[in-house]
Amino acid sequence: MAVAFIDYYGVLVYTLNLILWIAPIKSMMNLYKSKDLWQVPYNFYMISLVNCLFWIVYGLQINIWPIWAVNIPGLLSFMGCIILYLFFIKMKTYEFVIMIIALPFKTSLIFFIFYYYVDQEINGYIAMSANILMFIMPSEQIYHVVKSKNNVYIELWLAIAIFINSSAYFVYGILLGHNWDIIIPNGLGFCIAISQLVVWYKYRVPTDYQKVDKIEIHDNDNELSEINTSID
Repeated sequence: MAVAFIDYYGVLVYTLNLILWIAPIKSMMNLYKSKDLWQVPYNFYMISLVNCLFWIVYGLQINIWPIWAVNIPGLLSFMGCIILYLFFIKMKTYEFVIMIIALPFKTSLIFFIFYYYVDQEINGYIAMSANILMFIMPSEQIYHVVKSKNNVYIELWLAIAIFINSSAYFVYGILLGHNWDIIIPNGLGFCIAISQLVVWYKYRVPTDYQKVDKIEIHDNDNELSEINTSID
C-alpha cells in the first residue's frame, strides 16, 4: 500500500514538475517580443539544463522513473530556451550554428561518461549540487529587484513553478526514506521561492486603481498642508 502511494505521488510530482519546465516559455515569448536580453535569467537556464541532465543520469542509475522521466522534458525545454536566447545575441551565422550543434553534442557526451563510468553516489552529489545552484540563481533577481525597487526582474510564473516543484519534491524525498539528495536542495528552493514571491509582491507595480488612490491621498495631504499653512 505504501509503495503504491509513493508511485501515485511520483505521478503527481511528474505532473507538477512539468509546470517548472513550461514556465520559461513565457520568458522566451517576452524575449521574442521585446528583444530585451536582460529580463531573461540565462544563468538559471544553463544551471537548470545541467541539473536536469544529472538527475536523468542519477534517476536511471537508481532506477526511480519519476526522477529521470520528469527531467527529460525539462532538459529539452531549457535547451530550446538557451538556443532561442543565443539567437538574439549578435553573433555570426557560423558561430550560431556551431553553438546549436555543440550544445546537444556536449550534453550527450557528458551523459554517456557519467552514466557509464561514474558511481551513482557521486552523480547523486553532483545532481544535488546542481539543484542547489539552480535554486540559488533566482537570488540574483531578488537583489536586482530590491536595488531597483522594480519587480520586472522576477518572472512570477517561474517563481510560482519553483515553489510548487520544490514543495512537492521535498515531500517526495521524505517518502523515499529521507533521501537527502532530494530533500536538501528542494528545501532550499522552497525558501528562495517564498523570498521571490514576497519581494515580487512588495515591489509590484501598482494597478491603475491603486495609482488613483495614491494620487487622491497625495492631493488630500497637500490640501491639508495648505489649510494648516493658511491657519498658521
